[in-house]
Amino acid sequence: MKCMVYLLGTVTVCVLLCLGRARPAIHYGNAAYTYPKRGGNSGNAPYKETISAFNTAPPVTANISIIYAYGGDIEYLNLKPYKAGKNVFFATANQQAAAEYATTASVESIIAIVDGRMDGVEMITKYKFDPYGDKNVYPDMSKVTSDTDIVSLADATAQLYCSNDIVNGIQVDLEPLIDPYKENCLKFIGSLAQALRSEKHGCVNANYPEGRSVSIFTMAENLANVTNIWEILGPNGFVVFSGYDLYPIHEDDFQFNSVNVYHEKLERQIAAIKTVIGSNGRFTLAVPIGGSCHEYESYKPGVHCGPSCKAYTNNATMSDYATAFMSIFESDPLFRVNKGGQFIGLSFWVFTDEMSYPPMKGYNNDFFPPVPSSATLNVLKNKLNNLMS
Repeated sequence: MKCMVYLLGTVTVCVLLCLGRARPAIHYGNAAYTYPKRGGNSGNAPYKETISAFNTAPPVTANISIIYAYGGDIEYLNLKPYKAGKNVFFATANQQAAAEYATTASVESIIAIVDGRMDGVEMITKYKFDPYGDKNVYPDMSKVTSDTDIVSLADATAQLYCSNDIVNGIQVDLEPLIDPYKENCLKFIGSLAQALRSEKHGCVNANYPEGRSVSIFTMAENLANVTNIWEILGPNGFVVFSGYDLYPIHEDDFQFNSVNVYHEKLERQIAAIKTVIGSNGRFTLAVPIGGSCHEYESYKPGVHCGPSCKAYTNNATMSDYATAFMSIFESDPLFRVNKGGQFIGLSFWVFTDEMSYPPMKGYNNDFFPPVPSSATLNVLKNKLNNLMS
């Protein structure tokens, strides 16, 4: 067993990855979204202790074994040639955080999140606030007209993230996956999937003989007409379908979904998912255990709230939403974790210090709670084993 050592400030952390053993590209189990604290030391892993405590409480088989650790974003697609550190980022502090999360009890896989708002210019126009003063920070994939440039961006991304053997895969969270961004975004994902299965960038090595995984976050309807999505993703790919913020009645009104309405909308999304995955597509479903834009306990708009300045307080708690989604999964045999099967596990949104929309800095339109309560975690602890095959 080889020990990888990372220096986290003044603390030396030894990451035991069992590097003498080949690791699969896709790990089956439940996952958690984690983000660094804004304005603080993003190199720490502030939710490691909470996740470790959850994992070690009985029954230990009801756990979170995959961490989605924030890696960085994609920017400045107007600047070519595309390179790591200029167009795609994985900050040293975020690499250190990933290494620390890898030492969490029962965690077996770290997937790095690479994100960006492709509609960022439209968003800052709607909300009448530009936090960066530079519209090129938003990765408008519709403007990357050359297939060569798309491959170049994918290669730069793979090379950057595969240089870190902590990283088991990349989740691409470029939103929204709709026209006019969709075609080129899917080309990028296809090129990235190929690069992550290649020795060229170090993605295939002794520790990862199959290469690394690639996944995308979206709603099922956005893939309804993409008949070749599983060829695009390849053998190491899967989809993270959204199980929250579904079918909003008014796009710019953050009125919460009641628990009953959420239950109905989630069932509708699951029906759409079944159409997309067919008999072979692998997937996970992201569900809210912390606040989302339409499942939360309270919404407090900030100064830059644009069309979304109405505050809301919900009588329901996040544990009520957790009880609702678990009741659906327990009754549907599709949601059984079986290695090699279609359902990989659940993905839990979210562990963060501020859940805000728009997601860029300075808006402070906040949804609470930003982390799950003990009551919500207790729902998961008591019910997750019912999803094990």
